[in-house]
Amino acid sequence: MNSEIIIALMQNIAILLAMVFIYSLLLSNHQTKKLNYKIILGIFNGLVGILLMWSALRLDNGVIFDTRSILISVLGMFFGAIPTLIAASIMILYRISLGGPGMTVGIFVVLTTSILGILAHKYYLQQILDNLKNRGLKFYLFGVIVHIDMLLCMFILPEELRWETLLSIFLPVIILYPFGTYLLCKILLDQMDKTNLINRLAESEDKYRNLAENTSDLIWSLDLFLNFTYVSPASLKIFEEPPEVFIKKSIIDRIIPLDQEKVRVFFNDILSRTKDAESEINDPRIIECRYKKNTGNIIWISISANGVRDQQGKLTGIIGTIRDIDRLKKIEIENNSQGALIVSIIDSIPDLIFYKDVEGRYMGCNEAFAEFCGRPKSEILGKTDHELFNQAEADWFRQMDIKMVAEKTQRQDEELVTYPDGSKRMLDTLKTPYWSFDGIVDGIIGVSRDITERKQKDEEIQYVAFHDYLTGLYNRRFYEEELHRLDVPRNLPLTVVMGDVNGLKLVNDSFGHNFGDILLQKVAELLKLHCRNDDIIARFGGDEFVVLLPKTNAEAAEIILERIHDSLSRENINGVALSVSFGRQTKTNVGEAIENITKGAEDNMYRNKFLVGASVRSKTIDIIMNTLYEKNNREMLHSKRVSQICEKIAIQMNLEKSSIEQLKVAGLFHDIGKIGIDENILNSPDQLTEAQWIEMKKHSEIGYRILSGSDELSDIARFVLEHQEKWDGSGYPNGIAGDSISLEARIIAIADAFDAMTRPRTYGNMFTVEQALEEIKKGAGTHFDPMLAGMFVENYWKMFE
Repeated sequence: MNSEIIIALMQNIAILLAMVFIYSLLLSNHQTKKLNYKIILGIFNGLVGILLMWSALRLDNGVIFDTRSILISVLGMFFGAIPTLIAASIMILYRISLGGPGMTVGIFVVLTTSILGILAHKYYLQQILDNLKNRGLKFYLFGVIVHIDMLLCMFILPEELRWETLLSIFLPVIILYPFGTYLLCKILLDQMDKTNLINRLAESEDKYRNLAENTSDLIWSLDLFLNFTYVSPASLKIFEEPPEVFIKKSIIDRIIPLDQEKVRVFFNDILSRTKDAESEINDPRIIECRYKKNTGNIIWISISANGVRDQQGKLTGIIGTIRDIDRLKKIEIENNSQGALIVSIIDSIPDLIFYKDVEGRYMGCNEAFAEFCGRPKSEILGKTDHELFNQAEADWFRQMDIKMVAEKTQRQDEELVTYPDGSKRMLDTLKTPYWSFDGIVDGIIGVSRDITERKQKDEEIQYVAFHDYLTGLYNRRFYEEELHRLDVPRNLPLTVVMGDVNGLKLVNDSFGHNFGDILLQKVAELLKLHCRNDDIIARFGGDEFVVLLPKTNAEAAEIILERIHDSLSRENINGVALSVSFGRQTKTNVGEAIENITKGAEDNMYRNKFLVGASVRSKTIDIIMNTLYEKNNREMLHSKRVSQICEKIAIQMNLEKSSIEQLKVAGLFHDIGKIGIDENILNSPDQLTEAQWIEMKKHSEIGYRILSGSDELSDIARFVLEHQEKWDGSGYPNGIAGDSISLEARIIAIADAFDAMTRPRTYGNMFTVEQALEEIKKGAGTHFDPMLAGMFVENYWKMFE
């Protein structure tokens, strides 16, 4: 290889690289895409090609040899068709003007290498740019291909020039030219990368400058003394002051005094950090505080900041942003206030309120629910039912939650739960799905109300609705419903038993309703004792009971009644024997009307009551009198004496024997009503008070009620009622006068008064017979029947000789 050729080619390559290097300094990535620039680029490269051909190596055979193939192929590869074709056209025209034996070859070299460059630009360049690996090798191979093409073009030369030329240029072209292509590509690529980087930096700078100057947030930087070194134009919008006002001023000075200390601690913490720059950028600090404007207004701001470090990691300052959060903060404060109010309201509600997520974890609750759990709220949040309650209750709660979430509907259940103190409570729980914005069930809101007392009251109401309050038996309403429920074939034979307590009215009138209530309760107790659990026992009325005996025939029913009668006969209440008249009727056929069965049982009861009623009443009256005598022994002696006096008067008046007997009995029972008067009043040693006297005057009415209930004694009941009436109408209880008072009552009045005056009394003096007769005489026409009083006074000694 001729050294002169190599030196000449090296000089040509050097000129090419120098020109391209100068050109690359003026390269602008933004301009390469413009048509005008591409035209100028094509002309420039065409002139460079002329320069290369002007300084080309001229062989002895007249062939021109230069580096235009490198220039035109690289131009095509990096800049495409337009500048390449322009440059190629200029080079071809110039080569034509030079003429010579190598003109045709020179034209073909320009054309073919231009085409190879343009094809490389379209199909090969982007792959090289995208893949950093082996770029230099790829450029070198591209140069080899281009210059193999150049060598092939040499075959166009006349044969006598062809081999001489190939032998002269083969090694330089195949070795130096690919290397020159590589260098040129490397220069352009490096410059292109540099230009792209500069452009990106410029774009980034423009973008961030625009961002800083146009964002609503204020962007700032501080030195190590916390003085502003930069403030973006947003200061006008946020603080109503231009940026220059803040430069070299401390950020702390404009924070209100109450917040200055926490802001100072905030920045000192940033200044004391030892983290590297990258982690510092990814871990900014944020603080909310209040800022006082120059106008005096105070606003809430949010400060975001982090440190700035140099390449050695040394802190050089602080950068950050300030955001006006005044409106949001006030809304937050208001929401927090409203939230606190809502929480207070919810906590004051006695109902249990809670919120769970779909997994059953508690996300919130009120104080009532916390009390129910026996834990503070902090120990409930995040827990599940299985962590708070026993296994059985937790399983039930979770099962209901899963079912509700699956069905996506409200659910209301009554739940028996155990409180921490061990008490059982009934809760009425309403659970409602909580929906997210995308329509998915996000949780469960629950409200539980303690309905234990309500349930108890409901049960009490239910009990009262179907039970007799006194005896605890079922009432008539329940009985009538059960009668129709039990009136079905499977319960046959069905026996209905009706019962009526004998002498209850006498007991009530004599001893008071409390005594009668005890009697009824005892009867009810014995009925329940001798009946089965499935039997229906009800209080049908005041003194009536009814028993439904399903699957019980007449014989079995009679056995039950015999046992009841036997128990009743062995019981008494303060000496009063328990007596109940029963009647029964049994339904054996489906066709029989249950109403007729009930009517038959009632008729049988009244028939039995008629047979035993008189005897029971008579015994009861005897018990009443004996009880009265036990309460006050003087009453027994007084009653007997009044009975004797009445008998004497009746004989003196020549009354009929039957009338004499009636008067005798009436005198004996005239004070029977005192059985209903308090024993303390009867035995009072002092004169009765007005209230006590009013109570005492009721005894004649009580006696009337007692005696009128007895068929045998009902005739004398009126005499007992009127024996305290006075001739002038000033007596009691009805204030009747004169002949309106029965004769027998008028006689009893004289006998009662005379005996009372002539016997020792709890208060007042005892009269002699003469004094008592004088008092009777004085009372004639006012207290006493004047005719009877005169007759009694005139004939006393005769009657009692």
